Amino acid sequence: EVFALLEQKANTALVSFFFELNTALILIQIEIRSYELINLRKSLGPSSPKSHLMPLHHPKHRHHHDEDVLPYHRSDDEAKPRRPYV
Repeated sequence: EVFALLEQKANTALVSFFFELNTALILIQIEIRSYELINLRKSLGPSSPKSHLMPLHHPKHRHHHDEDVLPYHRSDDEAKPRRPYV
């Protein structure tokens, strides 16, 4: 019975620990996001009307130019003039 009580206390402590850990991780993520947004706004400057419309994503996901999405655009064939389709 003592063992069962100890086990229950240990389980409760573990659950509480993981809950606090999870909460801390969420808070850290929020902190990072807001830090990135502040930096983004600084880099855009107050004159830019886009600053309040920007998504909270990582900079890598923000601008998708064609060459990022379609890597074959970088091939050597692109340098040559295109032949019209027959």
